[in-house]
Amino acid sequence: MSITGLMSSFDEPEGRLETAHRRIKELYPNLDSYNVVREVDKYRNYWRPTQTNVILLAESHVFTSDEDFKTKIDYSGYKELLPDYPEGYVRFVYCLGYAEHSLLKNTLLNKNLRLGTPQFWKIFTVCVSENGIFDFDAIKKTTTKTDERIRNKICLLNKLRCKGVWLVDGSIVGLYNKGKKPPSRIMQGILRTSWDLYVKDLVLNAKPKYIMCIGKFVRETLKDKIAETGIPFDYIRQPQAHLTAEERAREYAKLQDICSDYCI
Repeated sequence: MSITGLMSSFDEPEGRLETAHRRIKELYPNLDSYNVVREVDKYRNYWRPTQTNVILLAESHVFTSDEDFKTKIDYSGYKELLPDYPEGYVRFVYCLGYAEHSLLKNTLLNKNLRLGTPQFWKIFTVCVSENGIFDFDAIKKTTTKTDERIRNKICLLNKLRCKGVWLVDGSIVGLYNKGKKPPSRIMQGILRTSWDLYVKDLVLNAKPKYIMCIGKFVRETLKDKIAETGIPFDYIRQPQAHLTAEERAREYAKLQDICSDYCI
């Protein structure tokens, strides 16, 4: 390939994503494979709004092993709602099979199946709701039947996209692996490398009006870099943080106010 061809490849989003993955692997070798990272990116871009108003900047998806990635998901019952949807299993909230195990086509996954990230489904619900009224029952397993809940989740994701709210991870690789994370210093390096080589361009191209960091660690690690973009930003605490009901209500109110103010 010519030098011009190499430069063009690097400038393309997938070229930048692969470069970022390679650089991060130099910092911390225990990563998802590039195929997993690319599949996560496909799911994320599927739900990218036409006009992005608010970016939810979270830490990362959850580490997905190559063995688990071999699992395929059967979306055939929802083709009319999810045309051309990715079919690879990744531990990422936009992958419906992560939480909805009835969609899995085989049993390659280990027996310790996770229930997805229900806290993020609550965050999504808050973003599209008004006046402090949240219908969490619509996306809970204890209050819905499987088909109804899956359709409710797809409807919620469409509302989120229509409102211009988009989930972007600060790290392109999964930072959570069997309940553990890399040391803080390594995590900071991964977040900053991801931002510099891929996430920054993703954010700038989306042209959001506001960035809401999910978690203080993301905000503190990337605040100088986010500030350079000129986009206003703040943070709410991690959805899995141990908060009182009153503290959680204040976090939800803060997020909802931002979405109401900027998603117009």
